[in-house]
Amino acid sequence: MGAKPYTRGMQLSLLASVLSSLLLLAPVLQAKGDPKPLAPANPAIEISSMRAHMAYLASDELRGREAFTEDSLQAAKYLRACLKQAGVAPGWKGEYFQPAPFERITEEAAPELTLVDAKGVEHTLEFGRQFRASGRRGLNSTEDLQVLHVKPDGELSADGLKGRAVLFQGSSREWRSWWAKHKDTGVALVLRYSSGKKERKSLSASRPSVKPAWGDSAGKASTPIVTLYGDMDAWIGGARGARITAHQTIEAIVENNVVGVLPGAGTPDNPDLAKEIIVVSAHYDHVGMKKDDGNGGDLIHNGADDDASGVVVLLDLAEALVAGERPARTIVFLLAAAEEKGVLGTKYFADNPSFPMEQIVCNLNLEMLGRPDDLVGGPGKLWLTGFERSNLGTMFQEAGIPVVEDKRPEMNFFGRSDNIVFVRKGVVGQTLSSFNIHKDYHRVSDEIGTIDFEHMKGAAEGALAATLLLANAKEGPHWLEGEPKGYK
Repeated sequence: MGAKPYTRGMQLSLLASVLSSLLLLAPVLQAKGDPKPLAPANPAIEISSMRAHMAYLASDELRGREAFTEDSLQAAKYLRACLKQAGVAPGWKGEYFQPAPFERITEEAAPELTLVDAKGVEHTLEFGRQFRASGRRGLNSTEDLQVLHVKPDGELSADGLKGRAVLFQGSSREWRSWWAKHKDTGVALVLRYSSGKKERKSLSASRPSVKPAWGDSAGKASTPIVTLYGDMDAWIGGARGARITAHQTIEAIVENNVVGVLPGAGTPDNPDLAKEIIVVSAHYDHVGMKKDDGNGGDLIHNGADDDASGVVVLLDLAEALVAGERPARTIVFLLAAAEEKGVLGTKYFADNPSFPMEQIVCNLNLEMLGRPDDLVGGPGKLWLTGFERSNLGTMFQEAGIPVVEDKRPEMNFFGRSDNIVFVRKGVVGQTLSSFNIHKDYHRVSDEIGTIDFEHMKGAAEGALAATLLLANAKEGPHWLEGEPKGYK
């Protein structure tokens, strides 16, 4: 038995479909405000609607939707407008945007390290060649720091270490043991030196980087741990002072998850089901622009399959679900930011959920649904990451939804998408996909012309049926015994 598609109501006429197609020719951006949705809200899963959304999200105009850029913001604004048009309620404190705080670190030049020997002579070391550092976020310029020489088995009080630089000479094993005991003592700078380490290649300033700015580590700089290279035996034993000169700026920025909610209605037998939450998610960012090699080729990673396809399916699901009967469980729609940077948007949502985490019973993530996979049966067929870990796969198959197990378990797709963030919070989280390991993955050739919209329509109908089943089933999602192994 196949999955039953969610069909539109009789009140929708052929005119709506025609208008949907004509809207593809309309300007994408209004003079002011959010980008205008290219397709009207429609309770049917229709190719015209999916093609319209894809035409914007995978367009050259958005230049690959890289996180922390204006292009990503424009994509987020479009998604906000689409959820609002569909009648989805705001899902974050009365708003659609959930701003996640980050900081951007930019170095104008490479850092410098100056050491003062026993005679007061200054030795300015070259970054990369004579020293390298971890904890670059902590490489702020310092005043002269007093250097304390420590031994592998030496013990110093926290008062003796706080605000000082320490010079450690010993093996890596000895270092790890010493640092485990002293890392919380307020050391300002660690210098590691071993005789015989050859100088290395010089390095320039690092590329701008973005770091999360929430949680226990927010605003805290890690202790810089500097490894010294080259022959310094003649003077390093008497080093008494150290100074770092950094050339970096730290800028507070935000990236926006787009969140909507469809409140559940419970059931006559169990009204409390409305308190349980299914999070349906897809990430809307991609990898941006390719470096220009001067050959005049395509530079834009349009990201049609990855993951505009999942986003488009989520938008159509949201329209269909809002137009239908209220589900028993509440459904949260999460359009996640910065997945390509390390599932950062979903991490922020999971650390700061719209609802108490204990109410979230499942995350159904949608990723790369734009092309069929012959290994799982071809057009319209889906596969579920971690199929054997929970009751979801069996539930879907028994309902006639065309979902099979992941045929490439060695690729570890279960741990490579946004669902894994929920798994680590104890929530059943799995991804529906039809990714077939195509050659366009993370390449500029992942464009709308490669999308199989007939397949995508079938995939969307299957994803909709799966979402409705999760939202209304008496038996809730749960891990099978002993799962999820390796992810708790």
